[in-house]
Amino acid sequence: MATIKEQEELIQTLKFTPRTYRIELGAYGGEIYIGSVERKIYDYFKNNNIDIEEYASSWDDELGVPEEFQPFPAGSAYECDNLIHASGATMDDGNTVEVFDENNNMVWSCSLDTGSLESAGVETEEDEEFYLEDNLPEGQVAFYGAQGEKGLLFGGNIELKAPFDPSKLKICYCDADGWQLSNGIMYDGEDVDNNDYSTTGKWSENKWIINGDEDIYDPEESWNVPDHGTSPSDWESSPKFKFKQYKPVYQGWYNVNWGYGTTYGSLYWNGTNFVEFNYGKENIVSDDSIVTWQGYDWDTSSWDNQPPEPVDVSCDNKKCGWVGRGDVRLEDEDYNHHCPECDGTEFSWIDYDPDTAKGRKNRAKYFYIKSDVADLEAALENLKAEFERLCTEDSEEVKEQNKGTWPF
Repeated sequence: MATIKEQEELIQTLKFTPRTYRIELGAYGGEIYIGSVERKIYDYFKNNNIDIEEYASSWDDELGVPEEFQPFPAGSAYECDNLIHASGATMDDGNTVEVFDENNNMVWSCSLDTGSLESAGVETEEDEEFYLEDNLPEGQVAFYGAQGEKGLLFGGNIELKAPFDPSKLKICYCDADGWQLSNGIMYDGEDVDNNDYSTTGKWSENKWIINGDEDIYDPEESWNVPDHGTSPSDWESSPKFKFKQYKPVYQGWYNVNWGYGTTYGSLYWNGTNFVEFNYGKENIVSDDSIVTWQGYDWDTSSWDNQPPEPVDVSCDNKKCGWVGRGDVRLEDEDYNHHCPECDGTEFSWIDYDPDTAKGRKNRAKYFYIKSDVADLEAALENLKAEFERLCTEDSEEVKEQNKGTWPF
């Protein structure tokens, strides 16, 4: 005889109108693929200093890797997957599983970590597990590829003949080298097809793996890319020069406007052309596309040539007129800055833009060169020496005056 609970469920089922609900998984996940690679293939990439990241994204095979040394067709990293290939939503508490009715109203949701799912009555099953350290022999080379995605990782319909019941839901997943990804959903014993997968790529990773102590080669170590220091601050930058009229004198990195005015960034002047570096390779930027360039306003062959940094802030109280470095202002407990002269709290930053009249005027007003500082420091040293000499003479004079007086 049916229990009271079973009778109530039967009544609800009889009353229930069959309908189609929708189940969705999101919003983070991705794809992972790992495959074994012959040693000769890895050695070819190493000996030719080829970056596997570049090869994995080189759809037109511009690197020209011979077919016998290809770990996969250029640009098709996902084809190297004889060890594991999985994709789906990440099984953690940063994701959710949601169920919507025919009016797109959410009727149920749960975090996608296995603990929360099981607490909600959902069945979970790990139907595949793969760890490189357990499946890759000593010294064996493997290719590891992965990409992260954001959006809808699973969208499928479920046909209901009774009210939705989380206990009839089953989510399967794969543990791919520590990344748990959903790979199947069932409801009431029936597979749910994923017919709505809509994501955008967020990151990708392509790399070699060798089981053991052997170091993986780093192609960047052999790239002949000149060191790139910091870009100049306004106070030490040169004016912008029109490239058609003026060319840089020194080799080095410069702030450049190129692409016929559409692109701003850093380019390297090799003495003849401005160039970009792509995976260590020097690519010439067309002279016709370069508009302006700008660098340091001092000889950067030695940091000793760098001029002293000028004052950068002024008090807005016109009766005060204090100017100085922003870091010497006083700060109260509420982190408000105060003028060290008048205790005011309103300041203006001093403009040193070499391409504006105001900036050039401030440069002429506040800049001083290192020789000025050296002269001042020398004068202070002379003053100190004179002071010490006078103190010594005064001390000797006092001793002479006190001779023969008490105490002996």
